[in-house]
Amino acid sequence: AAGHRQPQPETVADGADPLAIGGDVAPGERVCAIGNSFGLGLSVSCGTVSAVGRAGVGFNAVEDFIQTDAAINPGASGGALVGADGRLVGLLSAIFTKNSDANVGVNFAVSASLLSYVAGEMRDRGAVRWRFGGFAARAYPPPGAVGEMAAEVIRLRPGGPAEAAGLKIGDRITRAAGRRVRNPAQLRAIMGLALPAGDVELIVMRAGRTMTLRIAQGR
Repeated sequence: AAGHRQPQPETVADGADPLAIGGDVAPGERVCAIGNSFGLGLSVSCGTVSAVGRAGVGFNAVEDFIQTDAAINPGASGGALVGADGRLVGLLSAIFTKNSDANVGVNFAVSASLLSYVAGEMRDRGAVRWRFGGFAARAYPPPGAVGEMAAEVIRLRPGGPAEAAGLKIGDRITRAAGRRVRNPAQLRAIMGLALPAGDVELIVMRAGRTMTLRIAQGR
């Protein structure tokens, strides 16, 4: 039909340098999204980091998203989220919308940390192995109550790393591996990424006292 053009595939020149992967970003930093929105060809849109460490959004079992207002539309998934210094800080993954399948300014990219871990596991093992420390948690405070947001321990695996570290049912975890914990999904992502790299320090509230516990990697 008149005015209609079939999208053409993009090519990359031989010998092109790959992007350097890694490094944290913070809310307010400038980022650019490079993708193939609607199959029209590679394009660049820029914006800011709205939030980091997003988890529990509902797309994947383990989530560690960078939220950005850089425009991301269908077809851009798998593209690059690039920081101001040219590093690959995330992999374009999802948009959050309730009325239409289009960008509304709440867009998500898998963090470089999660991307690197999953890619390394697939390369070395052919599958992703997760370690979460041998415990389960629920959101605190419960619906309708008030209090500091945390992940409350509700179950321990007998003889598991968490039990060996001294964690108890009812403990409220507020920080893990130096990161703030506001819900179980966020804690799950932190543990899944930090524990394979070494021991994980937890800041725990128990009976009104603040405690520091350490879950050992090798247990």
